Amino acid sequence: MSQWKTYIGQCEIIVFERAYLSAQNILMVDNIIVVDGKLSLKEDEDVKIVANNIIGLNVANNTVVAPAHSYPGTCGQVPLQQPKILSLDITNLEEETKAKLRGMMKFFSGDKNNIRIQVIDDGETKPCGTIYLTNEIQKQFEELMGVDRVKI
Repeated sequence: MSQWKTYIGQCEIIVFERAYLSAQNILMVDNIIVVDGKLSLKEDEDVKIVANNIIGLNVANNTVVAPAHSYPGTCGQVPLQQPKILSLDITNLEEETKAKLRGMMKFFSGDKNNIRIQVIDDGETKPCGTIYLTNEIQKQFEELMGVDRVKI
């Protein structure tokens, strides 16, 4: 029988490409995350963790956010909630419209309902934080950019 111990402190976390790609939408400043990994204990070095899986923890909603493949022993069941993502396609938008969009994103920023923003520019996707999103706010984005450029 294994024994669990809790330690409080800081350590370096080593994240390789597979773990990073599966968690890149939740790796943002001030997000609380849970790292499943292995301890690297070497003499004369600080403790490090080599990450296998990274999941997000939303304390406000008591939910955990993780990719479906994070828990392989679940027989295809996904016990965790996937985050909603607001995709905004800014390809070929005028600079004035982009400036208005930046203002809207800043004004409505927040994590109350855990909606992530990603901006698509000429096929390249970039995460841009979180937003408080309602149907009315979504309509404002659609009016500014066009319905075909705003997707959840």
